[in-house]
Amino acid sequence: MNKNSNVLRNIGIFIIIPLFILGLYYSTFYDYLFFHTFVEFFSVLIGFGVFVIAWNSRHVSEDDFLLYIGLSFLFVSTIDILHTVSYKGMNILIGFDSNLPTQLWIAARYLQSISFLLSSFFLKRRIKPGLLLGSLSLITILLIASIFLGIFPDCYIENSGLTNFKIVSEYFISTISLLSSVLFFMNRKYLEKQVFQLIMFSIILMIGAELAFTFYVDVYGLSNFIGHIFKLFSFYFVYKAIVETGIKKPSALLHKKLNQSVKDLRLLS
Repeated sequence: MNKNSNVLRNIGIFIIIPLFILGLYYSTFYDYLFFHTFVEFFSVLIGFGVFVIAWNSRHVSEDDFLLYIGLSFLFVSTIDILHTVSYKGMNILIGFDSNLPTQLWIAARYLQSISFLLSSFFLKRRIKPGLLLGSLSLITILLIASIFLGIFPDCYIENSGLTNFKIVSEYFISTISLLSSVLFFMNRKYLEKQVFQLIMFSIILMIGAELAFTFYVDVYGLSNFIGHIFKLFSFYFVYKAIVETGIKKPSALLHKKLNQSVKDLRLLS
C-alpha cells in the first residue's frame, strides 16, 4: 500500500510541477510583473520558513550548518523583498531605475552563495547563534547601505543592459556555489542521504539561475523567467532539507529516546 502511495505521489509530482511552471510561463504574457512578484514573494515566504524552522530546532538538531543556512536565508529574503518592491513597474520606490533591483539581486545572491560555502565548514561543528545573527545583520545593513548610497557597482544600465560587473558577478557566484557543492560532496558522510541530495539539488539550481541571469537584456525576458523559476525551486529544496533535519529527524530522535526511557523504567521496575 505504501509503495503504491509513493508511486501515485511521484506521478502527481511529475504532473503538477510541469503544469505549475507552464501556468507561471503563461502568466508572463498576461502580466510579467505579476509573475515576478508572485515568484519572489513565494521564495521569500520559503526563505522565512527556512529561518523559522532552523532557528526553533537549533536546540535539538545536531547539524549547525543548517542553522547557518537558515539564519542566512532570513537576511537573503529581506534583501529579496527590497528587490521585489523596487522591480521595474512596481512604482513603490520612486526615483530608481532597473539598476536598483539588479544590484539588490546580486547582493542577495552573494550573501546566499557565500553562506552556503561557509556552512559546509560547520558540519558537525557548533556555532554561536547570537554571534552569527549579529554578524549577518551587520553585513546585510552594509550591503543595503552601499547600494542606496551609490557605493555598490552598477549592475544594469537602461537601454544598454547588464554591466560587466553584473555578468562577472553571476559567474563568480556560480563558482562559489560549485565550490560549495564540492565541499558538501567531500563531507557527505556527515549528512543524511536525503538531506545531502536536497542540498545538492538546491546548489545546482542556484548555479542554473545565475547562468540564466547572465544572458538577459530585458528584465521581462525569457532568461529572466528561467532564472526566477530555478531560484524558486532552489529555495524549495533548501526548505525540504531543513524540514527533514529540523523536524523529522529531531522528532525521530526524541521518539527513540522516549522508547529507551520506557524500556529503562521497565527494567528498573
